[in-house]
Amino acid sequence: MSGDWTPPGPPPGQPEPAPGPPAPPPGYGYGAPTPGYAPQGYPPQNYPPQGYPAPGYPPAPRYAVPPQPPVETEPLDYHLVHRGGARGWWRPLVGVVTGAVMMIVVVPLVFLLVFMIGYAIAGQDAVTRGQALGDSTNPTPAMLAYLNLTLAAAIPVSWALLRIFHGLKPRWLASRVPLHGAAACGSANRN
Repeated sequence: MSGDWTPPGPPPGQPEPAPGPPAPPPGYGYGAPTPGYAPQGYPPQNYPPQGYPAPGYPPAPRYAVPPQPPVETEPLDYHLVHRGGARGWWRPLVGVVTGAVMMIVVVPLVFLLVFMIGYAIAGQDAVTRGQALGDSTNPTPAMLAYLNLTLAAAIPVSWALLRIFHGLKPRWLASRVPLHGAAACGSANRN
């Protein structure tokens, strides 16, 4: 039975197709599809999938934000360094208010929570010990550690504010000129 099978022929009333590849539809010259179009029912050939670069060409570079040129081109004194960053009358005002809120409210509460979790893990009364952190009439080593950590947090807070509101790197917060290259490694000649 398997040797008796033959492919189906043309529909009744139509001539037998010629042997070889099927003829292209009318409108296609010399059997080649029109560029960008394929015969109906077939995917386009010799074209990369959508979203990929054509073969032989590198992908186009993508930039998130074009680099901004620096505002000031001359060296600035320390007290004028914010003029080298993003400009706007509101930036220093909002930065000072944000810094004050961070240092008076947010940072002390974060460190208070950390200390209270530490007291709870140690099996002590976290609420009573947390209230003792604010008692300056009877200083304890834990209270002094809490105070020092809260004050030390002003450094990273000011770095973040400088970067966010003025677009300057944290190194510009120092009162000394930032060192570059060999001078930063200590290999520069010192007088």
